[in-house]
Amino acid sequence: MYKIKITHALILFTMLSFSQSRAEHYVLPEFSEGVIIMKNGELSKGIVNYNALTESVILKEGDKYMPLRLDLARNADTLYVDERKFVNRSGKFYELLLDSKSSLYVEYYCVLKSNTQDRSAYGSSSQTSTSISLNQVYNQNIFYQIELPELYTAELKYRYHLVTDKGEYSFETIRDIKKKYSKLKKDYNAYRKVHKVNIKDPKSVRDLIKFLENV
Repeated sequence: MYKIKITHALILFTMLSFSQSRAEHYVLPEFSEGVIIMKNGELSKGIVNYNALTESVILKEGDKYMPLRLDLARNADTLYVDERKFVNRSGKFYELLLDSKSSLYVEYYCVLKSNTQDRSAYGSSSQTSTSISLNQVYNQNIFYQIELPELYTAELKYRYHLVTDKGEYSFETIRDIKKKYSKLKKDYNAYRKVHKVNIKDPKSVRDLIKFLENV
């Protein structure tokens, strides 16, 4: 019995050391209780997170992870989770960051990469990665899990959508924001001298846009 326990422990240790925890493809740090408001006003609750790789809301039931049923995904209007609000726009959930004179959304998505290890003639090895699409992967169920297989890594990306009475403007870099507000160059530069703005920090982007929209 003692030997069996040791064997199980060694197997578990090997699995844990081989599979590192990589949750870059999920927006929230953990699955949390969320409320989905349907277009007809009905409510649906569950333990959820947003998967930026499959660009879908994932529901956790016990140890299983699965996307929302197709009828729920189609008819969902708003998702509230961790005091954050996500709005269904064209079948994808964008986080609503600002809703005043103008609306600011952030769209989360991922660039999927396949890792390979090259070995040189001298015996040394190096890790390389190649971008691939989900269409190249037949079994997507593995991407609903918290951890990606060792073969894959995912880089979380941020695409912002600013909706005003003049139309919609999308951007993915700080340079894009500066270009959008080129007529407010002095105000933009003054703000940036005092505040740090990181495109991967939606709150900092929101505060900058809010400031520029109210100048």
